[in-house]
Amino acid sequence: MKKSVSIAVFLASGLLVTSVFSATRRRRRRHGTLKPVTAVRMTTVESARQAEARKAAEELFAQGKSVAEVAQELKKLGYRSGFLVAKAIAACGHANVQVVVAALKGAGYTVTEVANAVRALGTTNARAVVKVLKAAGYSAAAIGGAFKNLTTYTVKALIGALKGQGFSPRDLGLALRAYGYTNGQAVAKLMKETGYAVATIAKTLQRIGLRSGEKIASALRKAGYPALTVGKAIGQVGVTGLKNVARVLHRAGYGAGKVAASLRRLGAKSATEVAQIMKNAGMGAEVIAKGLKTLGMT
Repeated sequence: MKKSVSIAVFLASGLLVTSVFSATRRRRRRHGTLKPVTAVRMTTVESARQAEARKAAEELFAQGKSVAEVAQELKKLGYRSGFLVAKAIAACGHANVQVVVAALKGAGYTVTEVANAVRALGTTNARAVVKVLKAAGYSAAAIGGAFKNLTTYTVKALIGALKGQGFSPRDLGLALRAYGYTNGQAVAKLMKETGYAVATIAKTLQRIGLRSGEKIASALRKAGYPALTVGKAIGQVGVTGLKNVARVLHRAGYGAGKVAASLRRLGAKSATEVAQIMKNAGMGAEVIAKGLKTLGMT
């Protein structure tokens, strides 16, 4: 009888825990804080796997093997997670991030797994992760692909992390393409918010696939740059000569007045010259007149 009562109490407790757990999951789901169930299960499995990896690493180090050799041997044993391997090596007293990263890279781990290893050793700030990966010899494109695979970092975090690391606009473009982010307007806006120079943004837009001056100028306009700033920047992507600048600005959506004002600031010396440039750029008499009127040059 007591056994039956105990079983009933146990089942009731289980139902209560399940009910509370379910309610908690519903609340967390509404507030966007719920981790996927698979991630919770993975943590349990990972812990057991981690213990095995640490034991294997201890045995390998006891044999006198180097960090690089241990990384290679662990990979041969089937340990494919850079995070797990880095944790195992660090648990044996070898936590130098540069040494571990070099070891994993030499053992053939993917850049994503190497990035995971960096995070396993306590470096989780996006900028710091990029700095370590760059120092290890990884390209901007490889880093962009790793950031995409990690899913931990947003494209804005990537853009911010690449800034000031010595990457060229070409590198930035390749990183964004590897991340799968090629929306010109969005890239221009994020790079502007992150503090990149407009000339660098223009070159980067070209590298992510915006091949025409009009598309680049349009993306910059939508990101909030004034016509004059864009008129100067597009010179960095091959748009030269006042006629071409006027044509590109007008096609990018800038009004006649802004085009005319930009031409004046860029070197046109008179109303006649501005009008001629606008005409040569394919603008009609009405548009030209509107531009000159805005300048007070009619």
